Amino acid sequence: MTKGLYTQTFVVLLREAVSIESVAAILADFSPSAPQPAAAEVFTCGPSIQLEIDDQDEGKVVVDVVDQLWPDDPTTAADPSRIARAYQEGQLGPFTAPESLLRAAQQSWNWEAGRTATKLHQAFIRIRCSYVLDGKATPPNLPENYDPYNELAFMTEVVGMLLELPEAICYFNPGGEVLSDLEVLTESAEFSVEHSLPPVELWANMRFHEFDPQWSVMDTVGHIQLDIPDMEGCFRPQDYDAAEVENFLRDVGIYLLQNGDVIKDGETSEGPGEILWVARVRESALNGPRRRVLRWFADDGEAIPKSLLRK
Repeated sequence: MTKGLYTQTFVVLLREAVSIESVAAILADFSPSAPQPAAAEVFTCGPSIQLEIDDQDEGKVVVDVVDQLWPDDPTTAADPSRIARAYQEGQLGPFTAPESLLRAAQQSWNWEAGRTATKLHQAFIRIRCSYVLDGKATPPNLPENYDPYNELAFMTEVVGMLLELPEAICYFNPGGEVLSDLEVLTESAEFSVEHSLPPVELWANMRFHEFDPQWSVMDTVGHIQLDIPDMEGCFRPQDYDAAEVENFLRDVGIYLLQNGDVIKDGETSEGPGEILWVARVRESALNGPRRRVLRWFADDGEAIPKSLLRK
């Protein structure tokens, strides 16, 4: 999936549905449009308002309320084809894959309560960015000065306000498989400002996988929202510290965010253990969802399982 009708999607999970008027009231500082009724298909759009991203009126953020559970698994729905169509059309996010909420809960390291809190939700608010809502252009119709970072930063500010609703449980980024409550989101945003760093951990999750008894894999999911590849770090936990691997992958991600998708297959960078790590460009990740990645290995002379090297 690529950016199309919508370029980004965030979600706020709710204990129960709220009125779109309540949403408009809490977002009053953004001068929302008048509320609009729901579309015939609620996964296309529930009752909604629109916000302008900037004064140039190039992009709009649609905020709608869906009085349904997040459709994480189309196969369990009463009408699977209906949910599958929503995924295919990008209505649930341009980079969203089925079971993203399940994976986010299983890998909710920064907010451990997220492993169970999502089960309480009964509805959700969806926040989506678009440049073609007037129907006069072909998706995605990105502006000349398009910057996905600005989109995500603006939408994060919107989410922070929506999390103040009494019915709000948490923020869910379906493309980055991230969960966060208001406290964690605020702490991350403040740390970002204090240290002049992008709050990437709010947009792209860092996950841990045991590959086999000797090898582990840490990976990011969600960098595609920023038009850069995700990272995979393959390592032997007896030789390398997982926290150092995580920091390395985050640092490389920030480097790409600042410089673009410039790392090529076979290039190296100093990493954990104060040795060089080698990047391998792969079009499919070791763990879902399917996406392009830079897969990193320590250049320490140890034999690497062929299954980790596969393309």
